[in-house]
Amino acid sequence: MTARNENAVYVCINYGEAFSPEEIRKQSICMENDIGEVVAELRAL
Repeated sequence: MTARNENAVYVCINYGEAFSPEEIRKQSICMENDIGEVVAELRAL
């Protein structure tokens, strides 16, 4: 679905292994982090 929509962004947050398929690499944001920490930081903004 991401590959078919040039405006879409794929986000992967996974502690230890953040991965996106090669075909959507340019549309991807990958973070190797704990999702709880990421959400807490976003809420603090």
